[in-house]
Amino acid sequence: MKPKEDPVIDNLNETDAADFPNCVLFGFAVNGSTLLHRHKTFVSNELHDRLKKVPTTDTAFIDITGTCSFTGSKDYNLALGLRRATAVYKECEAAGLMRLPNVQWNDPQTQGYGPAEGMEKHPPRLSAIREAQGAIFRAVDVNIIIRHSKVPPPPSPPRLHFFQMRAIYALSLSPPIPIFPGVSIGADIMMFEIKDLLEGKCATYRYTGFNFTLGIPLDKLEKAVKMGRLTKIVVTAPGVASGAFAGPFNDFTHRRGPRVYKPVNEWYGPANYFSVSFFNASGMPSWINFGGYDSKPPLRHNARIDPFDGGATIGFPQISTGEGGLTLVTGPQTCR
Repeated sequence: MKPKEDPVIDNLNETDAADFPNCVLFGFAVNGSTLLHRHKTFVSNELHDRLKKVPTTDTAFIDITGTCSFTGSKDYNLALGLRRATAVYKECEAAGLMRLPNVQWNDPQTQGYGPAEGMEKHPPRLSAIREAQGAIFRAVDVNIIIRHSKVPPPPSPPRLHFFQMRAIYALSLSPPIPIFPGVSIGADIMMFEIKDLLEGKCATYRYTGFNFTLGIPLDKLEKAVKMGRLTKIVVTAPGVASGAFAGPFNDFTHRRGPRVYKPVNEWYGPANYFSVSFFNASGMPSWINFGGYDSKPPLRHNARIDPFDGGATIGFPQISTGEGGLTLVTGPQTCR
């Protein structure tokens, strides 16, 4: 039987690079950030022992960086890499490594699929084979720099902030008399949840606005079955109507990148969207701009998610575009 591969690359005691010890914890599950048992024992044993050996006259600086294999979107993989790095960071904290006197820790960082991009693309392979061979990239790199002097703590580097957004529910109503055949002006009421992955905080928002809708007129839409946090909804107004169930989380950062921070309870302000939907379908082409307008030119919203998966819908096929705004309902609060 082939021996099981050790999911740790241990370079902590290499004599030819004594001032730059490092290790790699790899083999995370696809789309997962849960540490393996071997990862945890390595942190509490080998990594702990190596850091204890740092002389009291020296200072060790620790960088923890998460990486991913080359599948999924860039934003998704940046957020996934951060979750993996944060999991290792918290394990180091739980193992008591943060209490060592001459060790300084930087905030967890992420490279997403950057290291894998050039190697996994070529040659073309089946997805299953690429994922199996890409286990080395589903990893967290722990890099240590040892300086032979007592160094005061450096200024904290800019933190990287990653967010997620999901639709809790969405309702669109239009009057029975269209402005053109099949085209109506209507109203939107939606609820969204935004999650700050680094802080572990969440906030909910209400979107209200108007829309232009190209769809099939309906006399009645009823019985939107509870899904997620959406309760039963009955729509009796005639005209074009549709409802959307609670959807999955979509990853995003500030429009100017993850180094720009905006608190989870401050993503209110002007917003607009475009969506294509039909009965019991999700993942249709759509996007959303939100968060108010950026303070720096050019004039644009603080965040954009494209494509945006709003979840399964109930209603006949229609295309909608809308203008409105988000208002804070609750938050910030600890995510459940």
